[in-house]
Amino acid sequence: GATHIITLNNYNINDIAIIGTRVLACDSFTFVSAKSLAVRWNLEANHTLTWPNATTATFTVNKTRKWDHSATEELYSHTNGPNGAFALSGTNRHNKDFSVTIVTPLIYAWSCIKISKNFMPVSGTKVLTDITTGKTLEINYGTGACDNAYVLTVDGIKKTLHAKNNSSDD
Repeated sequence: GATHIITLNNYNINDIAIIGTRVLACDSFTFVSAKSLAVRWNLEANHTLTWPNATTATFTVNKTRKWDHSATEELYSHTNGPNGAFALSGTNRHNKDFSVTIVTPLIYAWSCIKISKNFMPVSGTKVLTDITTGKTLEINYGTGACDNAYVLTVDGIKKTLHAKNNSSDD
């Protein structure tokens, strides 16, 4: 399949310099009809972010994305990549090592994104781990409802939150 390589040079967002390379490699393409197709690609990336005070963060991305298009819905899914047990790992700018593992596929439904204006999964679970302490944070996006709800679990304590698409209190 096709491979797309992006190399960031002199790229900044909000005064944070970002360097690195991102590789998207098409793994499969299934065409059923003009109204039904699926594309799967693997994403690998290595990036370094540098803040104005010279602190840095580094991370490696290793995940698989899939786009399923049908006459009635468009679904996007993210899973851990083929080259490891994690989707993201690295060191934050406070020198803490971390990883993010997708436990069950993260599913994004385009119909929900259009309604809520939030690009967040409607189902799936991921776990963020502080490698040094072993402490984990689980984020569970539910089972498919377009409700912008997710459940955070830390130390066995669960809290349900709702994402907003802006900073208002509505």
